[in-house]
Amino acid sequence: MIEEEKILKYLRGLMSESEQLEFESRLSNNKELEEFVEHSRRIMQIVDSDTQAFGQVVRSVINTKKENKSWSPIWIAASILMIISFASYYLFVPTPTLNQLVENYLEPYPDVVTNRSDEQKPDLTSYNRGEYQEAIDVLQYSLDNNQLVVSLYLGVSYLMINENEQALEILNSVPFEDTQFEDDFLWYQSLALIRIGNANEARNRLEKLNRGSSNYKSKSSILLDNLRE
Repeated sequence: MIEEEKILKYLRGLMSESEQLEFESRLSNNKELEEFVEHSRRIMQIVDSDTQAFGQVVRSVINTKKENKSWSPIWIAASILMIISFASYYLFVPTPTLNQLVENYLEPYPDVVTNRSDEQKPDLTSYNRGEYQEAIDVLQYSLDNNQLVVSLYLGVSYLMINENEQALEILNSVPFEDTQFEDDFLWYQSLALIRIGNANEARNRLEKLNRGSSNYKSKSSILLDNLRE
């Protein structure tokens, strides 16, 4: 059975980070599902451009069947069912705005340092409790030690309390290119830039993420599509 709701959530960027990682893991191991998701993406693009274009979509499904003999009647039925699902989705679930997507996507960067044996690791106790103002006070005293890592958590902490300009200042203050955290810095910078209305700079960073193979690739693609509208 095709999981229409999960595919819709994935294509609309409404999955949590854990849901997205799990779904993309399935895609990488299931060529048939991957092809169907891409086909659904094309359907969604047509529906996005013209909500009355269902006849055109159905014809495209039939033409695809003619061109691709391997498609079974079940695939055709599933594709048409997906069209109906998109129609219902648009009728009852408003498409999230760019700002809503940013808020959905903004999650604190996971703690990857506490369990390390590094003596200079930052204290993330307050950060892990979601007490970001207190975390900021603690992390500021640790900037001289392991500046790259501390700047990432400090910048994210500012983002979590909606101090976007301060977040950008911190995230731009250290050279992060060609480090293991490069994609993470680009991602959180992008969210902060969208929040303050700097679409061009956000787009530049998202395009870098979209060209690579980072965990942010799918969400970056969705944000880019919204920035172009």
